[in-house]
Amino acid sequence: MKLITTLIILYCISIATPITAQAKYITKGTISYEYKVNNHKNFANDDGEDNFWSAQMIENTPKVSTYYYDLKFNNNQSVYNYTSKVESAKKMWGEDELEDNIWYTNYTANSTVIQKSIFGDLFLLQDSIKKLQWKLLPGDTREFANFTCKKAMTKLYDSVYVFAFYTENIILNGGPMQFNGLPGTILAITIPRLNVSCVATAYNPMVKDADILIPKKGKNKQQKDVYTKIKEVTKDWGKYGQKAIWMSFL
Repeated sequence: MKLITTLIILYCISIATPITAQAKYITKGTISYEYKVNNHKNFANDDGEDNFWSAQMIENTPKVSTYYYDLKFNNNQSVYNYTSKVESAKKMWGEDELEDNIWYTNYTANSTVIQKSIFGDLFLLQDSIKKLQWKLLPGDTREFANFTCKKAMTKLYDSVYVFAFYTENIILNGGPMQFNGLPGTILAITIPRLNVSCVATAYNPMVKDADILIPKKGKNKQQKDVYTKIKEVTKDWGKYGQKAIWMSFL
């Protein structure tokens, strides 16, 4: 009887081990994200003075815009792209161009190709992977898309704080948009200064290699060159101009 019991236990362990290992070290699949931006907070006049432009933008745009994206990935590459949005009676400028935006990353080659519509122009931005200096905060954990995630933080442009939650169960060290460099996959991003959040809602193990393609449309440029040009165009836009630039290069 003891032998039978032992054999049953060993059998259960043998069939459970592959499942556990698969759950522990996921190497491919599709992660769905919900991206939200509070437009009214971004358009608000931070100086406390009357501003006709700010008031008009707040009146004619939705308070919050919600969009959905997918991150498809395998062992060494990923593609992040728009899938749909929450319809609203009011529209944000540039919403019709969201389908053009695609972020492709090859982690082995340390390269990115980003197809991005910025202020009405479509660019193909080819560069190396952006290096971010993260501070790990492992004591703060939360759950996203049924994965336990650890917290980290970094800064963009020397002053824009970004808070992220990543899971070590998915070994890809990437995430939505250009965010990468953590010991696992980023499942949540919040950027308080830009009133932006991007949160994983689901994971699906299914992905086809044919879905992870390098984008090819747009004017070939480097991000730093486009950034310099856009900065010049928006120099008289005040605080919102700076936010618009930061939003364009996430």
